[in-house]
Amino acid sequence: YADIENCGPLHSVVGGHLYFCKVNKSKFYMADVTMVEIVDDSVVYIKNDSDYIFETNKYVLNEEQKIKNNPELLKLIVKHNPFYLEIIDEEDQYKELCKIGLEQDGLALEFVYNQTEELCKIAVTQNGLAIFYVEYKFITNEICEIAVKQNGLALEYIVAPFRTKEICDMAIKQNEDLAFNGLFHIF
Repeated sequence: YADIENCGPLHSVVGGHLYFCKVNKSKFYMADVTMVEIVDDSVVYIKNDSDYIFETNKYVLNEEQKIKNNPELLKLIVKHNPFYLEIIDEEDQYKELCKIGLEQDGLALEFVYNQTEELCKIAVTQNGLAIFYVEYKFITNEICEIAVKQNGLALEYIVAPFRTKEICDMAIKQNEDLAFNGLFHIF
């Protein structure tokens, strides 16, 4: 338990104040996390009009936890920062966790160790440009169609034999500017 005077912006680092954030707003890649319990009569200051950085004068720090040992916390972090998948070991990247991240940002497919057709479809449905990270063995006409319908610029990453006239037409329909930059001629 800590009880520190003068919480506020003028005392930024002085006096041992605790700065903390909501776990779902963290912009950092964390390996460990400590839950902060705010004491009833504490003063909590929200830093710089932010909705996620706080300072407090009274708090209790609970036991530090390894994030990878806490599946619910891991899901929460990946949901709010899909690129956290980058630092999760292969054995800890289970399908449901990857799905949660890819539903938020398909480009996180770059960091999925064990791609499946289902995960690739989720990724390109969320962001057509994720087709760039789809392993060749999972590229199908269907995945290419999903990608260009979501973002016509995905055509740039579609290779033969999948770059058909039909795929090019779908890409142009989604993004008419493609007709002027020459991508649709290459099929």
